[in-house]
Amino acid sequence: MKNYYILTVDSFQDTFTRIDAGKDFYFELSVQNITGILSVLQGGDTVIVYRKSPVSGCTIVLQVVENAGNKTKFRKVFEIGNVVNPSVPDHDLENEYLVEISSDVYGVICKQMLDSIQGIMEVNISEEEHQNNLKQRFEQYILHVLKLKSTRQVGDLEKLSDRLVANGVLERGVYQIDNIDDYTNTLEKIRESEEYITYKSERKEKSQNSGLACDQGMSNYSKFLEYLAAKEETVPRIKGAENVLLYGVPGVGKSHEIQTKYCDDPERMERVVFHPDYTYSDFVGQILPKVENDKLKYEFTAGPFTTLLAKAWNNPGKEYYLVIEEINRGNAPAIFGEIFQLLDRKTEDSHRYDPSEYGESEYPITNSDIATAVFGDPEEKIRIPSNMWILATMNTADQNVFTLDTAFQRRWKLHHMKNDVMSAGHSKTKIEGSEIEWGTFASVINEMVTDYSLEMMSSEDKRLGAYFVKKNELSEEEFPEKVLKYLWDDAFKMKKDAVFDDKFKSLETVIEAYELSEPDKLKAVLRLEVYQKMLSKLKNNTKDEES
Repeated sequence: MKNYYILTVDSFQDTFTRIDAGKDFYFELSVQNITGILSVLQGGDTVIVYRKSPVSGCTIVLQVVENAGNKTKFRKVFEIGNVVNPSVPDHDLENEYLVEISSDVYGVICKQMLDSIQGIMEVNISEEEHQNNLKQRFEQYILHVLKLKSTRQVGDLEKLSDRLVANGVLERGVYQIDNIDDYTNTLEKIRESEEYITYKSERKEKSQNSGLACDQGMSNYSKFLEYLAAKEETVPRIKGAENVLLYGVPGVGKSHEIQTKYCDDPERMERVVFHPDYTYSDFVGQILPKVENDKLKYEFTAGPFTTLLAKAWNNPGKEYYLVIEEINRGNAPAIFGEIFQLLDRKTEDSHRYDPSEYGESEYPITNSDIATAVFGDPEEKIRIPSNMWILATMNTADQNVFTLDTAFQRRWKLHHMKNDVMSAGHSKTKIEGSEIEWGTFASVINEMVTDYSLEMMSSEDKRLGAYFVKKNELSEEEFPEKVLKYLWDDAFKMKKDAVFDDKFKSLETVIEAYELSEPDKLKAVLRLEVYQKMLSKLKNNTKDEES
């Protein structure tokens, strides 16, 4: 459970001021004979630093990374140039060293601190003002957060940016970019471009140190965007995400359920399909070679899991969805690897957690590659945030490909998709070349699959899903190739004569007879009693509709 504190230090204490935002450091506090003041802090806690008189106010916010005995590891979130004097009832901050506060009190103080930075918190702007606004906010960040005296690097970076845009290296200026991922990609383009190398050479001809301000600007703009992302964490993170496994017969509408019930925005989704050759490296990421400035280096390239994890973590106010199609067609436990541990989520069933944490991983893992890609810190613990869903689909007809063990399934909310073929939009459409409608055909076949399952020694669900075929696939060219082939090769593989006329000894003869027969193609290939059962059901359905 995340807690909030105010830590009181002497007014001359400048340890925190000398550290850049986003950096980690160790700090210990002992006062006279009092030790262990910081021992109550735990990883994830947030600490506001209060400096005693004559400062008498708060200027810094820290996050606890871990508590290691006598020393506590902190990360500096941000620092303001002005001083905010907080109101904490029943506490004298001048004479207390560590005070626990509620999340509401923290929210009020934090908002006051952020609002005190003029120009940085103005986010409601028009598109035309976007570039100038980011530039101005960057200048304020340099002066009030980094506490530098000169903003020359802002102008130098703009000159380089304009030049690269004019020469076609960049599509837009640096100060039009407000997303850290986009800016990271832009930096790669800049540093790999011949125009940037030429610019550096021209600057060095004027002065040996000329051009350093531009490089500083490139580096500090990254810190600025990370600062904005950290600031946005004050936006409440959406909670309650789950791992959901939708299972049912092929064509029942699992993918459609995801699109209509959960999400159809591709910007907030990553969709993958598991298969026998799909690996952990494909899913999470892998180290790949890259040539930069004629030098070979190796970098971690994020997979879909890590990519979406970063998006969900950096955008707490939106829900994100990792969609895994055909999860049982790949070796899921091997593909997930240690990520398996993250599937345990915090829920309201346990009273140990704050409601704001419901949906995030219960147990963290350590993975330096993922941590670096997501947080920029290889030591950061990895959790799935409470706004990141994992949705998977599984065909029960294919469950023998890779069996999902009980331990794996236990970590998912299982949702069986009902196979209601008569509710399909094209259930009343006639199969081309026959009087039988798709819904009637599928209903009779599914009843037979259920009746013959024990006799055919099949534990798999071979029924036809409501959307096993689309409306256009009911044509006389596609229907036999897709549906009749499935019945012959798969569903009734061990008892073909239960469906097809005894005279057929191969699929080829079935398809040939279907294509050449008139007037009813299905009647020509199915057992007479099966066809008559379909015809009878069709007539009964028609009577029920008329009545």
